[in-house]
Amino acid sequence: MDLPSFILSVVLIILLFLYWFLTRNYNFWESRGVPCRKQEFLFGNLKDRVFLKTSFHEFIQDFYKEMKGKPFAGMYEGTRPVLFVLDPDLIKLILVKHFDHFMDRPVIKYKSEGYLEKMMIALQGNEWKRTRVACTPAFSSGRLKSMVPLFDTCGKQMIQYLNRVIDEQGETTLDIRALLINYTLNSIASTSFGISIDSYTDKESEFVKYALALQDISIFKRIIILITILYEVPEWITSRLPLSLFNDDSIRVFTKTLIETRNARLKNNTRRNDLLQLLLDAQAAPVEVIGETDQEISNEKRELIDEATALAQSVFFFVAGFESSSTQLSMACYELAKNKDIQEKARNDILSHWPDDNELTYDVINSMTYLDMVLSETLRLYPPLSRIDRTVTKPIDLNGLKLDYNMRIAIPASGLHHDPQYYPDPMVFKPERFSQEEKSKRNPYVYLPFGAGPRNCIGLRFVSISSKICMAYLLRNYQIDVCDQTPIPFEYHRRAFFLKAKKPIILKLKKIN
Repeated sequence: MDLPSFILSVVLIILLFLYWFLTRNYNFWESRGVPCRKQEFLFGNLKDRVFLKTSFHEFIQDFYKEMKGKPFAGMYEGTRPVLFVLDPDLIKLILVKHFDHFMDRPVIKYKSEGYLEKMMIALQGNEWKRTRVACTPAFSSGRLKSMVPLFDTCGKQMIQYLNRVIDEQGETTLDIRALLINYTLNSIASTSFGISIDSYTDKESEFVKYALALQDISIFKRIIILITILYEVPEWITSRLPLSLFNDDSIRVFTKTLIETRNARLKNNTRRNDLLQLLLDAQAAPVEVIGETDQEISNEKRELIDEATALAQSVFFFVAGFESSSTQLSMACYELAKNKDIQEKARNDILSHWPDDNELTYDVINSMTYLDMVLSETLRLYPPLSRIDRTVTKPIDLNGLKLDYNMRIAIPASGLHHDPQYYPDPMVFKPERFSQEEKSKRNPYVYLPFGAGPRNCIGLRFVSISSKICMAYLLRNYQIDVCDQTPIPFEYHRRAFFLKAKKPIILKLKKIN
């Protein structure tokens, strides 16, 4: 064979292999009798998302509506088949009853720096179990109670900043999310990194600068990441790619800050009631080693959580809490500004439990039941993530459908939260949906802002306390109103993975005398 013929043959073989690779899962769901959308070459069912014709949340909601009434439905994300589970009873099986078959979250491993691969969200199997057990005490009621003064300080910082601004202007209009990002940044820096900052005034701080740049990655890297997701690029390739879902410089600054804080505490023999201290303490705490089955638990063989894993969780709590907390708070303010009667009820709830001469304590915060209902309804209407993902860790039959190892499972939280069957008039903001009486009438697996079961969000109570303290300070001191610049109706940002408004949420604040 001459050289041109050989080259042509090689090219043809490569093209045939690529065609097979890109079409190998064609009719995957149809052949199993699973209702699904017909896939398109290269994009599967994600063409509208790839070209940003719809937001991620709206995409999931539309798919849920289309498949409504079915226990599950198939989707093609590029070349990957994903099973969406819609039935609440099947969701319970996945997240709770048969959790050992769906233990892991899907993870794409890149050649990242820092502690990214040791974050709890990325850990799998026994390593995840061990780390979860070690970290759980950090979120006990007693530990959270000891951290209330740290959140309280951050709430006072916010009010002092607003007072300075409003004393000059009488009232002010501002981007409410920018204000609340600063509160969240201060509180998580204090509790997860053990440092005190004032991001309202200290814009030159290295920590503040890189925290705000956390999700700034180049368009080129975003495209490569998208390709690896759409076409199931093997791990032996992705693990060699210098990619990350977060800004590399931000992660490096975070890890440097953690190490410096840790070293200072060891040198000076000092302690602080924060998450970092509790995670460092976990290094000295024995943790049960759990085997491949729930029965394989040894009381004799024990391991310690290592330093890198402990420090990685502080980075993880920042990454996870920073976005979800600021989103929840800004959307709560947005809805309260539009619904003044609800705002007044929330304010009365706060004032009735927190009069002027009372200290703001853990018990006082937990007694504000209507405020808790407001924040729960906010998470229903605006869940930070539109879906919950799992992978099959052990083969299982689900309602007659055989699920093989490593198959991707998705639960459309955003669709469930907007289903009129569970939430009549779902676009109406109604905190009373979360009274004890109303919750008792509803399947608990149709409300999943933090997931459910053993792998739910470990920091959900942490986020709840932080958010309630922020809202308590804000509503006690200020009236929140819409203005000409307020984006009504709400529109989703089409580029964002986490929930984000298309336009800045501008609201008017007026001091309560």
